[in-house]
Amino acid sequence: MNIEDLSFSNIVNVVDNDVDVGREFLIQVAKEKEIVSKNISELEIKLQSLKTRERQLKSASSSVLNHLKIKNDNLILLTKEDFVVVIKNGDIFIERNVM
Repeated sequence: MNIEDLSFSNIVNVVDNDVDVGREFLIQVAKEKEIVSKNISELEIKLQSLKTRERQLKSASSSVLNHLKIKNDNLILLTKEDFVVVIKNGDIFIERNVM
């Protein structure tokens, strides 16, 4: 049973007052919802891990500046690659396509 279209009009068309079809439809909805909920939970955990890593990386850039006794919080570092590293207001990021 295809439950891609969950609009009310499609549900009415598919179920068509048939209790058995309605039961199967509900079973499919419950199965898919379980999968979606599990995926959301896993992605939320991964997102939190990535946010923690992002904070660690920002902290590391501050530590490097402190260790090198660099007071300026607005820096552009030239690289040998096709981007520059920008440190601005406590954040570090890459700018591409700069002249």
